[in-house]
Amino acid sequence: AFKQLTKSQDGWGGIDLTLDYQRSFKKPDQMFTLSYKMSRTPQNTDNTTNLTGLVNYTDYSEHIKFDAQGDEHTFQADYSEPFHKIQVLEFGAKYILRLNTSANYYFLQNETTKLWEPSLTQPTNNLDQTQNILGAYGSYSLKLKKFSFRAGVRYEQTWSNVNVTDTSFNVKFRNLVPSVSVNHKFTDASNLRFSYNQRISRPSIWYLNPFIDNSNPFSLQQGNPDLKPEIDNSFSLNYSYVTPKLNVNTNLFTTFTNNSIETVRRALNDTVIYNTYKNIGLNQAAGLSIYGNWQPAPWIRINLNGNAAYTSLTTNDGSGLKNQGTNYSVSGGGQFTLPGEIKLNMNGGYYSPRIQLQGRRSSFYYYGLSAS
Repeated sequence: AFKQLTKSQDGWGGIDLTLDYQRSFKKPDQMFTLSYKMSRTPQNTDNTTNLTGLVNYTDYSEHIKFDAQGDEHTFQADYSEPFHKIQVLEFGAKYILRLNTSANYYFLQNETTKLWEPSLTQPTNNLDQTQNILGAYGSYSLKLKKFSFRAGVRYEQTWSNVNVTDTSFNVKFRNLVPSVSVNHKFTDASNLRFSYNQRISRPSIWYLNPFIDNSNPFSLQQGNPDLKPEIDNSFSLNYSYVTPKLNVNTNLFTTFTNNSIETVRRALNDTVIYNTYKNIGLNQAAGLSIYGNWQPAPWIRINLNGNAAYTSLTTNDGSGLKNQGTNYSVSGGGQFTLPGEIKLNMNGGYYSPRIQLQGRRSSFYYYGLSAS
């Protein structure tokens, strides 16, 4: 047993810069676009922990510093060519350069001098990652009076170089990403759409960073620089009804992922749990989401959003881990315009415990009130 006192300071931020050039032509919907975007996301943590042993535990004081930054540069070119007013061909190419860095430091306090000294039991694990992503896509669209169709495909090649203190390695990914959608228009206010999409989700620096967070001695946390992008497949049937006073959107969906990134936990001993991430998930989910926005009078607007899905999780590594259950959430709010153009906003929501491969995440709720 021990008594723990921790002082923690966390910082994060974001900077975005975009530059776009667009060239239109005499033919409607014919367009050429060039764009550039720069994003920077710094993140840092500074923790000081003092532990006082109560039963069979040694006193010590630890200082952990973690500094990380992600830089991303995106260059993109797009061209669209319409035919006979009902068909459109689109082509595009994109290049993304990602530069992720992180540095972490562990210090223990010398009980005699009270000076902070580098920890010998926690070696520094600095990370430098350079990721080059080159993509090209093409799509075809057909639009009739009551019916529209769109099909496309995107090819992506990713080169990733990772340097971790004493180790470096290169990883290559190739992904062919299809998409298709069919839309039927019942009236000007309502339509039905079926779609299939594939999405690539690349792990962020938080998941890749080999930094060991041991600020909680019972639960150690470490990233995994070997992670690969997730490939998510999604089928959906969507109905929407849109009028000036009432908008309703319902979506019936099913998804599956064969290499999802999952939190994996194992016991190091009787009291300490080690947490990391691996591409071992075989995830399937099916559910329904509903969104509504109602404006019964000019001075009031109400919205409601609900989502429920049944999720089944297993693994592809032969470990036999599995879990299943239902996740749901509900949120909503209202905006009221008072005399003097004062706007009063109210919102809130609840998210049920989220199913994970090993256990569940805690549920949470939120609420807010603002005036402007």
